[in-house]
Amino acid sequence: MSYFLSLDCSLPSAEVSLLKSSEKSLKLLAHSRWTHKAFKSAHSDRLSSEIDRLFKKARVQLEDLNYIAVGAGPGRFTGVRTAITTAKALSFSLKIPVYPVNSLKILAEEFYGKAPALFVSLYAFKNQIYFAEFYSKKEQVFVLSFEQWQKKIENLSQTLKQEKIICVSDIEKFYPLESHFNQRILFKKPKLSTVNLVKIVLREKMQAQNWLSLKADYLRSAL
Repeated sequence: MSYFLSLDCSLPSAEVSLLKSSEKSLKLLAHSRWTHKAFKSAHSDRLSSEIDRLFKKARVQLEDLNYIAVGAGPGRFTGVRTAITTAKALSFSLKIPVYPVNSLKILAEEFYGKAPALFVSLYAFKNQIYFAEFYSKKEQVFVLSFEQWQKKIENLSQTLKQEKIICVSDIEKFYPLESHFNQRILFKKPKLSTVNLVKIVLREKMQAQNWLSLKADYLRSAL
């Protein structure tokens, strides 16, 4: 039996969970989710107190923690930095390994196997979009302009022909989309899940890191 602390602050909302893992099961003991608007505070102001609250609620001692899983970005700069800094501090103080997972991959996890083609598109910065594609055993992440994103989606739609396409996306909040996109693509709202974060770590038997090697993936455009 092992205890996982799982945290992700890559979106305007943030989530932290405490889970118990065994060879046959994964059990959620306690979790918390919040947004900037709801609490009028930055993730950095709230994350530590929420972690303390979860351990008290689950009646687990911090010293019993075995692993940390963290959304490593890309995403909101301050949120990603807060999550990584917290994970590094806990890993160092408790001398336990940490598992960083690409935040776009976490958002895609809920929809794996539900369509032949799966994409994630998140508004990034200065007319840029984080774009990840998951299909045909491909997992690639890019930074694109909106115009590049439109062209890439159109090309993929033609390549995939009549295949079903799911896109986890928030860009429709920032850019007007032409009607034909909605005809070919099923858009889903991005949703944090620190449970899915741990599921990815366990399913893929990911390699742990120590606090010295842990880095955020801020992902900037090469253009």
